Amino acid sequence: MGCAICKDKNIEPKEVFETDEFIYDCQVCGKYKITRTAKSMVEGLSIQERNKLSFKTRKIHEQDSILELDSKNIKSIPESFNSELNVFETIDKLLLFVAHRQKKPSKKALILPVDSVIIYTTDSKELNFYISETISLGYLKKIHDQGNHYSLTLKGWEKVISLQSKQVDSKKAFVAMWFSDEVDSVWEDGFFPALNELGYEPLRIDKKEHNDKIDDHIIAEIRKSGLLIADFTGNRNGVYFEAGFAMGLGIPVIWTCRKDHIDNVHFDTRQYNHIVWETPEELMEKLTYRIEATIPNRPTPR
Repeated sequence: MGCAICKDKNIEPKEVFETDEFIYDCQVCGKYKITRTAKSMVEGLSIQERNKLSFKTRKIHEQDSILELDSKNIKSIPESFNSELNVFETIDKLLLFVAHRQKKPSKKALILPVDSVIIYTTDSKELNFYISETISLGYLKKIHDQGNHYSLTLKGWEKVISLQSKQVDSKKAFVAMWFSDEVDSVWEDGFFPALNELGYEPLRIDKKEHNDKIDDHIIAEIRKSGLLIADFTGNRNGVYFEAGFAMGLGIPVIWTCRKDHIDNVHFDTRQYNHIVWETPEELMEKLTYRIEATIPNRPTPR
């Protein structure tokens, strides 16, 4: 029968007793659970969408957990993040993955062709290219007498520590959005619960009491944040400024917009992969998956 996602023919599913669910334990996709309906829906996904699913299920598996796929999230997971990384972003992901595998400088990490999915690469040839380039940069070395075993150099560990510190400096998540009663429910039922469950301290500036000039206060709060969510519903100029300011500081930015406002977003920012939502509940789900997929070393979930 093969894996429901990557189609590896060597994988046989296990039926969960008295349910319509199956458990797969795939060397590429990791261990995951999927309903019968979702399993049939995977057939209609593109190769790129299935690759994104593989990344997601494998990432959760590497975190010693299991992702449950159903008819509600089988489409929203691939839609929730952009897997098009530049060469340096991919190398950063490889370094973080090796560090996770190696655990300590005195140990080593086994990297196999099936691990290509974890850094968004689609085959072993592409994975080997990034391994070779990472070695050339002095971040990684191969243990020559032990097959596919590698270890980070001291320079590599220094880079990993730098990457991790940028992502865990703050639990604060700044939400730049329209100050309007029209979107209050989106904050209460979308942004806040998604960020809170992931371990962040969500902040919407108009919800915090302060005596400072609002522009100065915004800048100060963004500087202290580890993540910024920019929602362009209402097409507010301030949101563009706040997103740009965060990007200039190297703070990760996630772009969102309500579906009926997406056509009003300025063309200069349309290159970014916006989460397009219609309801607070849909936003909460998509935002959760986007953060889990693209922001490593997050705060500990609640």
